[in-house]
Amino acid sequence: MKTEKFKVTPLERAWILYDVGNSAFVLMIATLVPIFFNALAEAGGVSKVDYLAYWGYASSIVTVVTAILSPILGTLADTKGFKKPIFMLCLFVGVIGCCAMGMAGTWLAFLVIFIIAKIGYSGSLVFYDSMLGDVTTPERMDVVSSQGYAWGYIGSCLPFVVCLALVLLIAVLLADAQLRPAVTELAALEAHRLATERINAAVVSVLSQGAPEYSELVKVSYGADNSITGVSTDAVKLNLFKARVTEAIDAAFEDKERTEVRVPLGTATGVSLFSGIGPQIKVKVGCSASTASDFENVFASAGVNQTQHSVMLNIETTVVLSLAGRRMTEQVQTSLCIAQTVIVGSVPNVSVTK
Repeated sequence: MKTEKFKVTPLERAWILYDVGNSAFVLMIATLVPIFFNALAEAGGVSKVDYLAYWGYASSIVTVVTAILSPILGTLADTKGFKKPIFMLCLFVGVIGCCAMGMAGTWLAFLVIFIIAKIGYSGSLVFYDSMLGDVTTPERMDVVSSQGYAWGYIGSCLPFVVCLALVLLIAVLLADAQLRPAVTELAALEAHRLATERINAAVVSVLSQGAPEYSELVKVSYGADNSITGVSTDAVKLNLFKARVTEAIDAAFEDKERTEVRVPLGTATGVSLFSGIGPQIKVKVGCSASTASDFENVFASAGVNQTQHSVMLNIETTVVLSLAGRRMTEQVQTSLCIAQTVIVGSVPNVSVTK
């Protein structure tokens, strides 16, 4: 014997769906709304003890007002023509109050709106329960009521999960906003270190290919009395060497791949106790650079009638770091001694580059 499948009518479906909506309101009030009120209370300087007391007072007011209004509303529900208009009034009071709670800026305003919304919700239930006899027959009443109860549980979970996901998302965004500056700063420091390593490696690569000798770059002129009359440098050879160094540095930054920098989560929190521990936060950093360099002749006393002459190549590299949606500019300066010797004799105050 086949059992005929139970099909709900449009009126019965509407009654069931209302249970879905009001059950969601109950679960939200019992779980997430107190958390929001707690945040408002703390922002308003209310202690945790007072916060719980005020929340209890508000719930008590709702209970007392509902207990007073229920017999009156129940009587009106049995009066022809009054059931649906007053039900709609209570419904809109609850809906508007529920929406307004999210816009409350202070804990006191939130509490007042909560009381009004909860009274509207409680008042609507009086009429909602009495409508079951209007939307179905006595034979179908038990099944319809059971389905409303069951779908109410399911419906209450869906908005709860959505709101919980939003709360967690906001928590993640707040944590990101708090940690991002620290992570960006630490990543910039690490990227600066890596950029310096690239520059040094490029310079070492050029030097390993052979640097010019001092005698090839500098010419010391002596007078008839064997005194030093001038010190001149070969600008062509110096510039050729400078071009090699600059080209090698720029080539070190030509790769398009972004460098991965790892920052420990404990270090990003700024708490010294957690420094260097925790999971590694991976930050992709893009590096590009432009290099400017110049030579400098440095003379320093090296003893009686002796002067140490150093030909220095001063390198200044502007490194542009692209990380976490930001562009940062770092200056990396390096000084490289190209050639050095000790000149015996009195060195003139002027050096000449030819």
